[in-house]
Amino acid sequence: MNLDRESAAARGLRRYVELVAEAVGIGADASATQFDDPVNVYLPLERCATAYPEHDLALIWDERYGWMLAIEVPGTVQLTVLGYLADTLLPTPPVVAEYVTRACSGAGFGQARPERHARPTDDDLADRLAAYAGRVYGASWYRLSATVTDQPRTAASTVG
Repeated sequence: MNLDRESAAARGLRRYVELVAEAVGIGADASATQFDDPVNVYLPLERCATAYPEHDLALIWDERYGWMLAIEVPGTVQLTVLGYLADTLLPTPPVVAEYVTRACSGAGFGQARPERHARPTDDDLADRLAAYAGRVYGASWYRLSATVTDQPRTAASTVG
């Protein structure tokens, strides 16, 4: 999918990334988003994985596999994926934050192989992303999450 940077879906993706960044305790201004196929997001984390103390950790989302954790290979721009969050394509920010917390505490990085989610149509994914545009995090979040994402499993039951 390619997203027009000014579309409702692109605005929704930016807002979703802001909410995830807030949930994991970092600023969204450090993120990088690719709006061309495949749409993806890179969020550098200010924590390190206990198993890889010399490497920077990154949280990555893409339209095919959802969220994953990767380490940056020193001296390069390459990333090595450590594991995937086995959840819906757009899990709620608290689910993503729990995934990161568990991984950083040594409880595992999630699934070793990606789970390719039932691929929504480009229009469906664009609509789901657009639903995040202008949303605030709070009590209304949980009502929104039931319509924006599939019913996510808890990170505790899928990570590790």
